[in-house]
Amino acid sequence: MQGADAKIPDETGVETGTIQVVQKILLAATAGRQTGGIRIISPWVNKCVDGFGTDGLNYQVVDPASTVTTIVWGGINPVGGAFAAGKGHGFDGAGEISISAASHRVVSAALYVQPEGSLANNSGEFTLFSFPYPDDSSNGSPQYNDYMNSYKASTIALNTNQAGVVRWYPFNRGLRDFKSFIDTDLLTLDEAGIEPAECVPNWEMGVVLNCDPDVSFRCTMVVNYEFIPQFNTLNILSVSPSPCDATETDMVERWTQDMPVASPAPQRVVAASPSAVTPQHGETDEGTGFGMFFNVIKELAPLVLALL
Repeated sequence: MQGADAKIPDETGVETGTIQVVQKILLAATAGRQTGGIRIISPWVNKCVDGFGTDGLNYQVVDPASTVTTIVWGGINPVGGAFAAGKGHGFDGAGEISISAASHRVVSAALYVQPEGSLANNSGEFTLFSFPYPDDSSNGSPQYNDYMNSYKASTIALNTNQAGVVRWYPFNRGLRDFKSFIDTDLLTLDEAGIEPAECVPNWEMGVVLNCDPDVSFRCTMVVNYEFIPQFNTLNILSVSPSPCDATETDMVERWTQDMPVASPAPQRVVAASPSAVTPQHGETDEGTGFGMFFNVIKELAPLVLALL
């Protein structure tokens, strides 16, 4: 939420811009069903035909007729109002990004969940989950227990009055290349485990509910992008050379191996308004070109000299 304007400090070789998408959705378990949910199925901007309209497919909601033993994902048709299994919605603003940018990549992303139950209806729980690059974006009709027992999932009881967050994280450096805006459907890996070049990458993270009927949940989806501009007329965007710092990139990849993917989150973090950071990267290395590595050496130098 507070990570806008950051870039991935790897070898890009071209000026890039940054943009943040923030979208808030109010969820509720349907009367008598006790379940609901929302999932980001792909944080990349796309033009997938499974999305309503022309803004592609980024997120889906749970069918209001679902139960905890049969969860069906799809979208609500904004025109007809009917639920359509397998369909979904694009992020608000996705169309503008695809017009302004030639290609893009995800720097960071998260789904924040705030339960709004009262003392009279705070029975139940919600589960935050993540499936990086799944080989099947449909998942059939899974049960609530399937998500609760999935790897790295976090289940939070409503009576604790805690918010939660599930985060996107880099899987490896090779899969963070800039992606163009794809016109095809969501595609899965082929038999050799290779992702087709022209497909919408799947990356699922979301929340499913198991609670009293009609408990509301405020969900905030946040994605920070780095993009290569398409035109010279982007006066409102700050385009600058992308930093290059292998030390920082390696350190972040090691940190993400230990960080919790899904976890409770302080209300002050979840309720804060979106904001930008002031990335330092290697700009503070006084022009040495060594990036974070120079700063590390500078901090260690006094200790090393004291031992000589």
